[in-house]
Order: sequence, then structure tokens, then C-alpha cells
Amino acid sequence: MSALRLRSCVAMAVVVLVTSAASAAATTYVLPAVVKGVPGLNGSFWDSEVRILLLALQQDIVVRRVWVAVEGGGFVDDPALAPTWSFPVLSARDQARMIVLKGSDLLVGVTAAHAAVAVEISGSVAVYLHNVNSQGAQGAALLGSGQLIPGASSPFVGPVTIPWATSGQGAFRMSVGFVNPSSSQLTLRVFTSAVLMVMNGQGVQDPRYWLDAIALQPLVVVLPPWGWHQVDDIFSKLVWCTYANGCWPGYAGSGHLGPDFFEVEPGDPAAPYFAYASMIYSPLNDPEFVAVIPGSVGGALRSDFPCPPSCSGP
Repeated sequence: MSALRLRSCVAMAVVVLVTSAASAAATTYVLPAVVKGVPGLNGSFWDSEVRILLLALQQDIVVRRVWVAVEGGGFVDDPALAPTWSFPVLSARDQARMIVLKGSDLLVGVTAAHAAVAVEISGSVAVYLHNVNSQGAQGAALLGSGQLIPGASSPFVGPVTIPWATSGQGAFRMSVGFVNPSSSQLTLRVFTSAVLMVMNGQGVQDPRYWLDAIALQPLVVVLPPWGWHQVDDIFSKLVWCTYANGCWPGYAGSGHLGPDFFEVEPGDPAAPYFAYASMIYSPLNDPEFVAVIPGSVGGALRSDFPCPPSCSGP
């Protein structure tokens, strides 16, 4: 297991799913951004809470961890040794209707403080991941601002779009994360273009229209088997290119104010993966979840449109 080599990262994100009430079979739910006490920017301190809501009276509830994806490559749990949480049914009257686990519970035995976790649960349930800026020490009550986000456990296949992004000249920062739930390495390319409000002193673009006034060299993310990676403050990691002035890193001094969107294309169009995004208002460390949707804008792959000659896109 490679967890000993891993670094901590801050994350936000997303999670879950509601199964059919008639289903009693075990279902795997992926929580792609679980944290157990991670210091972040501007004095923030992130932690996770998972809530499992029983949608119907049923037999004993068993939650079993299936796999953990971490920065340098994760692992699949041995079913006989995997962390398991059991909640017996006492009677219809006093049966617990909600199960609560912390990030530290799900990441037991894992050195990394930030990872994606898959859990297997039987019966009809709804699962939610709450990522919180608790603004306190580890183990403190999760009373700060945060995100409670429902989502699907089914992985994406093919290109996806992150429809909402705003760089905000430092007032906002955006984190984009990816999870590889398979035993094969996966390469992803992240594309975007920007509406440039003021470009090189030439005037103001009309913000009502999407204009590819400036193209960004695609950002390449390589995920090892059972790998997880989050790109924090993604705008600062991008390379900007124009036909007139070549390329330069980051968005500082570019005059860019958004809006933007991202398109993600896997190297293997049949490979499964999870993706999530979080926009954070830095002065308050206030997070906003951004849902990822399947498909490319206009139905065309971004890689079909080359960036300017000065850009050597991978």
C-alpha cells in the first residue's frame, strides 16, 4: 500500500447517491473527497462527516470500506480485514434512521489525510458527504461553513464539463479533483478558454458572449491505479496563450475576471473516473460545490480545436 508516501491536500467536494427503495443488494458508494483534519489556506481547517440515511426499515445495516484512492496510488481492501461498521436493528420503534461517520473513521489505517473512499452498503439508503471548514482543531464540532452534496456513485466515462468557474483575481479559488477507480493508469486533459474582460489594454470584451479570446494550454493530470489528485487554485496552474503575445503561466496580471468553464477529456475514452469541483470565496473560506456534467460543450471535443501556434498543447 502506497499511502505512506502520500501528501495531504485540501479538498471539497461531492458525493453520493440514493438507491432504489426496493433494492436490498449491496451497493458501492464513492465519496471522492474525504478529509480527516486538513489545514487549508487563510486559516481554514477542513474535516468530513458522512451521513447515511435509512430510507426504509430494514435489517442490520453494515457499512464496509471497499477501496481508498490516494495521491500516489491507493489500494483495495481485503474483505476479511476491511474496516466495517455495523448498526443492528433493535425494533421498528427505536431503530436508528441515520448513521454518522467521520473522515477519520473512513480513513482509519491510511496515512494520507485526504483521499477518495468507496463504501459498500446494503439496503435502501441515501449517502451524503459533508466537507466543512470547522475553523478549529481536529476533533472539534463541525460547525463552520461547508458543503452537503448529493451526487451519483456511477463513474463518468468519456468527456465531462465543469460548467461554472470564476477566477476572480484572487477573491475566489477553485479546486478540481479526479479519482481513478480502476487498476489501470489514467491520463486526463483539462481544457478551458476565457472571456477576457480587458486584454492587453485593447478594450473590453462583451461579457454576454462566450469568446475564445484567450486559449489555455491543456493541463495534464496522470492518475495511477486507484489514484486521486486535486488541483488546488487551478487557475494559477494553467498556461495562457494568445496569437499575439505567446504564452505565460498563471492568471496574475492578465486582467481576467471570468466567467469560465472547463472540459475534461480522458486519454482512454472507455476508462471510468470521478470528477468534482469546488469554488471557494477566499476571504471567508466559504465553499460552493460545482457539479460536473457528462459530455463536451457543443458535442465537440476541445482537443479538436488547436490552441494558438505559440501553444504547444500536450
